[in-house]
Amino acid sequence: MKVFIRALLSGVLFVLGMAAGSPGLAAGVQGASPGSIDIGVQVSLTGPASSIGQGFKAGTQLAADEINAHGGINGRKIHLVFEDDAGTAAGGILAVRRLMEQDGVFAIFGGGVSTSTASVIPLVQQSQFLYYDSLASDPRVLEHYSPYVFSGATVVRADVTSYLADVMKQDFKAKRVATLTSDEGYCTSGMTLLKPKIVARGMDLVSEQTFQSGDIDFSAQGAALKAAKPDVIYLCGVPADGGRMIPQLRRDGVTAKFLGDPALADPVTIEGAGKVANGFYAPYEVSKDWLGETSGAMAEWKARFAKAFPHPAPGTPNSFSLAAYSDFFVFAEGIRRAGSEVTPDRVIAGLDSLRNFVGGKTAAWSYAVPIGTPRTFKKGDHKGSGERDMTLLIVRDGAFARAKGLQM
Repeated sequence: MKVFIRALLSGVLFVLGMAAGSPGLAAGVQGASPGSIDIGVQVSLTGPASSIGQGFKAGTQLAADEINAHGGINGRKIHLVFEDDAGTAAGGILAVRRLMEQDGVFAIFGGGVSTSTASVIPLVQQSQFLYYDSLASDPRVLEHYSPYVFSGATVVRADVTSYLADVMKQDFKAKRVATLTSDEGYCTSGMTLLKPKIVARGMDLVSEQTFQSGDIDFSAQGAALKAAKPDVIYLCGVPADGGRMIPQLRRDGVTAKFLGDPALADPVTIEGAGKVANGFYAPYEVSKDWLGETSGAMAEWKARFAKAFPHPAPGTPNSFSLAAYSDFFVFAEGIRRAGSEVTPDRVIAGLDSLRNFVGGKTAAWSYAVPIGTPRTFKKGDHKGSGERDMTLLIVRDGAFARAKGLQM
């Protein structure tokens, strides 16, 4: 009955839109009016990945507020609608259905982790609903090309795992490698890609340990890793997981180098691990500037963030805040290029015309802070390719700093 009522209401709204014939607006376009545009944000606000979601929410809000303060997009103010996916596959589907069917948004800006994002891709593809994924790197997101699905700030898993394997071999001179990874989608998919690359570079994979995101006891894994005597251990999980893993493994006598997934290049990892985080490595991927820098564009962005959020959520701003901010301007540029008639197909065409776009480096967005990495989309390739670098970081004196590493 609820499905029937929603369908009936959608039909009524469509007819009313046709009758209204608003100038400059395609009739019956959900979530768009001459004065505003509703953008849904799928984000992990609760659960083990909540620090990711809280940071992403703040970065999105900052970008939208700046755009609205400068007149919106072609005169339309942005209205954000946030839905929590709790970082789970089922939660992702529920959040996206709410945004599409109950909230009636024009498009979805995705800030969920891989687990909650990969689950919704078949739904948005089947519904032909415009979806811009900023964070999830699970290969399933782009496995089957759809004109309606775009991927932004994150570097695809194939490239991330190649970088990690090169760091192990070339920077660390490792011969024996072990892994400790969670059930998060980007960890499981990453391991599938990483294992053959470790072997191909002449290293031995001596132990593979797993855990469930949110676990608090790693004693069994620690004992196995200590016995395996690896040179380096790859850690993958959400930042809160990293903050618990690192000190427990050190207490259990594990002395190998720790190389984290890009998701662990986050202040929450350091806050949880404390002093033993010193010497922890992780690659950084979402911005051309590191969050810890105190001058230039990053200093400007942090000052704006502090003014907008005088009492921020713990662990924010973080790299996920940066990803949200920079990617929202990319998405906004696609909408701007759609012109006065905002339809999903026109926005897709706008995004497909982007070549190495960075918000803050064009006249239309001169007020934005240019902290993003360039985005290039084209028909048939929506992975956000462009000049994409990864930078190896190391924790020194309780803070991330640039380490001598490889450029991808």
